Amino acid sequence: MTAYSQSGSGKGRNQDGKGRNQGGKGRNQGGKGRNQGDRVHSRSAENRNQGERIYSRSGENRNLGERVYNRSAENRNQSERVYNRSAENRNLGERVYNRSAENRNQGERVYSQSGKSRYQGDQGRSGNKGRQSGAGNSFLQHAPETNVAQKEAPPRKYASSAGMTKKTKEHAGAAILKTAPGDKARHETAMENQPCFLMGRNPVREAVKNGRSIDKILVQEEQDGSLREITTLAKHRGIIVQPATRQKLDGMTLPFGHNGKPGNHQGIIALIPEVTYCAVADIIDAARTRNEDPFILVLDEINDPHNLGAMIRSAACAGAHGVIIAKRRAASVTAAVAKTSAGAIEYVKIARVVNINAAIQELKAKGVWVAGGDTEGTPMGEVDLTGPLAIVIGNEGEGLSRLVRENCDCVAKIPMKGAMASLNASVAAAILLFEKTRQDAAKG
Repeated sequence: MTAYSQSGSGKGRNQDGKGRNQGGKGRNQGGKGRNQGDRVHSRSAENRNQGERIYSRSGENRNLGERVYNRSAENRNQSERVYNRSAENRNLGERVYNRSAENRNQGERVYSQSGKSRYQGDQGRSGNKGRQSGAGNSFLQHAPETNVAQKEAPPRKYASSAGMTKKTKEHAGAAILKTAPGDKARHETAMENQPCFLMGRNPVREAVKNGRSIDKILVQEEQDGSLREITTLAKHRGIIVQPATRQKLDGMTLPFGHNGKPGNHQGIIALIPEVTYCAVADIIDAARTRNEDPFILVLDEINDPHNLGAMIRSAACAGAHGVIIAKRRAASVTAAVAKTSAGAIEYVKIARVVNINAAIQELKAKGVWVAGGDTEGTPMGEVDLTGPLAIVIGNEGEGLSRLVRENCDCVAKIPMKGAMASLNASVAAAILLFEKTRQDAAKG
């Protein structure tokens, strides 16, 4: 009986132990549930943080979109301003073209009137020997030199047909462009400073090949094969070649274009003088042909075109056979020089040389005495200026250069009695030229 009871109580304890174990398992399962709930809560918090980051990024995207929109609006405004400026430029181009057309029409009328005047003048002079006028040439080209001091030759009239004149005989169709004279009150100053030039590849190429007098060539900076061919040929012939921007070439040829567009320069322009330059030997030969002693004016880097024109005029009036000018750092014979000379460029040969000192040596080799004009020298009345003579005048600001002065056989000065110590270069040249003629006349 007793043994049986103990066994029964042992089973009860085991059952209680099982209950406790099951309770512990329940508690463990409850702990696991709580841990799982914490993890779910943590994940929810992470999702909320991620949502906040997504919202922040959306806000940044909205701000970026607003900035892009603002920039687009600024670009639209800038495009409108560019369009307005383009419209203004088109209007300006049309006004310039209209004015150019008016100038061309007025130039054609002036040319027609001058043609009638020349025709009447030719009829009045038809009975005089030595004054017959050739076709296309002014009567100035055939007037005797003795009349230079008696009557001023009128300035040249520039023929214009759409801003250009063709000389097919000289350049195989090359167009020589000259500005047409407009109303004097508005255009005289601008017209006299406008250079004459050839534009286009074929005209410039033919001018270089045929030895046409060219002051310099302006060519665009980006050159292709044909442009390089022309510039190489020009440099080989001693012609100055300078790079120029497309805008500069367009500006120079604008009066010769259409509808506000520039002329078709094809990236190259050749500046040409109003006269055809000659060689130094040609001046000597011209004097020998007349059985006269050579009388030459040499100009050392004269920069002012009005001074150059006045000196050429004085040389023609004094009976000089020619004028020698420098090729670099000096004025060339432009429309302004031709006007200031009052037509004297038709009577005096003009040589344009690279080196003035080399020209002086050439003159000396041909028996010509060289006298420089300077404030530091012998008074001109004490210097023998008779016979074959070349008078050298220096730059307006610096006078004779050192090497030129050393190459001169003598240096003469003009006596000064007033408060001023020097004269204008063109005035000094005129005084020395006529001092030479005075001494020749006194010597008989």
